[in-house]
Amino acid sequence: MRNTFFGLETEPSVLEGEVPLLPHGNAAPSVGIEIGLFPGIARRANLDGFISSVFPDLPNKYAEEGYMDGRAILTTKNVVVNQINTDIAAGMHGDEHVFFSVDTVEAGDDRAYGIPTKFLNTITLPGMPPHWLALKVGVPVILLRNLDTSSGLCNGTRLIVRRLARRLIIVEIVGGSHTGTVLNIPRVTTSSTGNCWPFTLLKRQFPVQLAFAMTINKAQGQTMGTVSIYLPEHVFTHGQLYVALSRATTVGNVSMHCRMRKARPMLSTLSC
Repeated sequence: MRNTFFGLETEPSVLEGEVPLLPHGNAAPSVGIEIGLFPGIARRANLDGFISSVFPDLPNKYAEEGYMDGRAILTTKNVVVNQINTDIAAGMHGDEHVFFSVDTVEAGDDRAYGIPTKFLNTITLPGMPPHWLALKVGVPVILLRNLDTSSGLCNGTRLIVRRLARRLIIVEIVGGSHTGTVLNIPRVTTSSTGNCWPFTLLKRQFPVQLAFAMTINKAQGQTMGTVSIYLPEHVFTHGQLYVALSRATTVGNVSMHCRMRKARPMLSTLSC
């Protein structure tokens, strides 16, 4: 039995999370080989061209209404997301507004005695906004916590910055049933829980981060018009790759850039 995905017929094992193995006696594919997992998906060899495929003429058009709607780069890890977002934002026109967080430790926590504030500023945990948040009008951001679910301000919601003030960010929701709704986001205090530090970090900051790129996990449940998938290393599971490939509405709006450090034996579907 064959499945239909993006209008293409594929083997059931690809969609059910099984790893299609190489023919017996063949070595693992070398880095850069195109397996052709889904015909029609564009492979981009150049990273600049890869970014341009999802954000064409970005420096001149990013502030235009509707330009950012349904466009995103998906990748596996937060560290890669942050680097891509920083690089793209640096090349954009417009006035940059920088917001610094106020970082403290939970009152009465003796384990945090004497820890300098500058050290606390360097700690950025998953789900917490950065200490140094640089934004421009028109850039996409993603909400990092639930603020008002009835109005659409939920963890993972994509937003477009429409105005920046000292104590508020005015944003427009992109995607979902609340698309087009304009709302205010204040600074809030986020606390760290279940992390490797022996104290509870309290960070007061706008609960957003840039979202030219986002992790594949954050993109679950969202539908986008144009998606580029950046894989500097292997995905964690086939299910994660499936989530990334299925975010766009048509296969022609998906592009992929793979830079595997080394090939894994017997995993042919993860080398592009």
